[in-house]
Amino acid sequence: MEIVDGDSAPLDGLAFAAVVRQPSLVFSLATGGGEEPAAMLYFGGGRAYAPRYDLAGLLPASGQALAGERASAAARLRDPSAAVAARLGSVEANPLFDGAPALAFAMRPGAEVDTRLYSERRALGVRPSSEGLSLLRLRAEDVAHARPDLADVRVVDAAARQWPYLLEPDAAQEWQPLEIASPLRRERASRYRLGLPVSPVRVDQIVLDTDTPFFDRVFRLTATMEDKRQSTLAEGRLVQRIGKPRPVSLAFPPARVVALELVVQDGDDAPLEFRAARARLVLPELFLAAPAGDYFLLVGDPKASAPSYELTRVRDVVLAVTSAPVEAKASGPNPDYSRARLAIERRGDLVPQVLLWSVLVAAVVVLTALTLRLARTGGDTPPPPV
Repeated sequence: MEIVDGDSAPLDGLAFAAVVRQPSLVFSLATGGGEEPAAMLYFGGGRAYAPRYDLAGLLPASGQALAGERASAAARLRDPSAAVAARLGSVEANPLFDGAPALAFAMRPGAEVDTRLYSERRALGVRPSSEGLSLLRLRAEDVAHARPDLADVRVVDAAARQWPYLLEPDAAQEWQPLEIASPLRRERASRYRLGLPVSPVRVDQIVLDTDTPFFDRVFRLTATMEDKRQSTLAEGRLVQRIGKPRPVSLAFPPARVVALELVVQDGDDAPLEFRAARARLVLPELFLAAPAGDYFLLVGDPKASAPSYELTRVRDVVLAVTSAPVEAKASGPNPDYSRARLAIERRGDLVPQVLLWSVLVAAVVVLTALTLRLARTGGDTPPPPV
């Protein structure tokens, strides 16, 4: 408690009292009447889930009024004179409690990774976790350099050993501002280019802020995809009802886009002025089973195969335990990345094609030679007698 006295003297004889709210347990238990404990109370550890007993159904929910037998039963439960007070013994450590991390079985390194194949790297700091689980939300720039299916995401230690993780692709959402320039007006329509924070990025909603008090116009939101094709994300009417201007939201299924363009049919009205725009990014979360220490997040191998970890087979366990946040540090180009090494590794993909073409060329040569030989042989043969 801090009291600002100003220029006055400090208060004399000041005392404080606190009201401590203690929980109470109401239960039915047969006692033997001896000195031996009738039951044991277990608490602490942070591992157990909240119990669900039929007895709790007798108590009303918040703001609920009870009547009849249920109200009478609830009143008896809250009446101290209707219950016998239990006496608690001393607090002791539970000898059966296992304080080891719940995911200790999964906290072991996997196969080594050739870090020269990944173009981008981010340093990670994993803090101590009671359950051996850490949570990392991939940033938009990480996802932009990764494959669309995130098959090239790896977490490695200083020895290039990968550590198992469970990936939840669309687990998180994050709002980021968009750059919006003056519209290009053509054929009674305005085209707004919406600048993304990174590209490509996965989005599922656009919000536009405007001071225009009223409008009702046809719109179409199109996206440029990674394969250069154009795709319509949303279309309909852009509406602002009469009254206080509010942000206008455009929602659509999540899509990984390279660029966004909003086309609004103005008719003979002036183009709409948007003072701000923002996008909701859809980002993956990564649950990492690894001890505390320094690691690296690697992305940017277009030919990588998706990893296979045993951790995915106990997904329910992973999502049930508590996790500690991972400290995501600066990211940038991977200093170990080697284009020469990448070319060497990918050269093996060309070997089957080279062999196939070699066989085809050889077959064509052999067939051509046989055809010429048969043609010559046929020309030297005399005609049959008449």
